[in-house]
Amino acid sequence: MEANLPLPLLMEYWVQSTKMDKMNNSSFAIRKLLAYHLGLEPTDIEDEDSLTIDLHMTPADLTDFIETLNSNGFDSSKLDFSEIETFGELNEKLT
Repeated sequence: MEANLPLPLLMEYWVQSTKMDKMNNSSFAIRKLLAYHLGLEPTDIEDEDSLTIDLHMTPADLTDFIETLNSNGFDSSKLDFSEIETFGELNEKLT
């Protein structure tokens, strides 16, 4: 099916597909890092989970997790936890 598409469309498809793969990999990496940080399994963390209520993260936990993100190559310089309530929001800001 893809072979019948003009070259510019094939390139656009490839670029979008590559971006989605990278975003999905980053998303899973963030989930995995947070799970390890909290002593959970990645499958235990849902996008709708509140960082403070559902995952019971204290300000110290959030600060430590930011350091974990930084040491794993994520740019947390634009994170403002006063605007981030859920794991999904955190994930969206980082990917």
